[in-house]
Amino acid sequence: MPLDRAASRAELSVATKAGLWKKALSLLSEMLAAGVSPDARGYSELISVCGKAKQWRQAVEVLDGMDTAGVQPNEFHFSGAISACARCGQAGVALRIFDSLAAKGVRPNAVV
Repeated sequence: MPLDRAASRAELSVATKAGLWKKALSLLSEMLAAGVSPDARGYSELISVCGKAKQWRQAVEVLDGMDTAGVQPNEFHFSGAISACARCGQAGVALRIFDSLAAKGVRPNAVV
């Protein structure tokens, strides 16, 4: 049975709001395997929950996987990943993400 797009996105939102980063990443994998991608908000929630759980690598992986899934990262996605890295003492990674903004077509602003 195919994955229901709306139900999957809702389940992902519930997991991220509950702080269940492992569950959220598992749902992301299931969704992508079934050809269903989270929307921009879902990706933002994923990056945020990983950052709050101090899982900076996962936050960066989610950000990096957005292009492959066909979702263009925006300043909120980059800001979330930068914050996750900074929260975990990964200033070098945070700076590399910041430096990649222009290549992704995102201009630094008050959010980033």
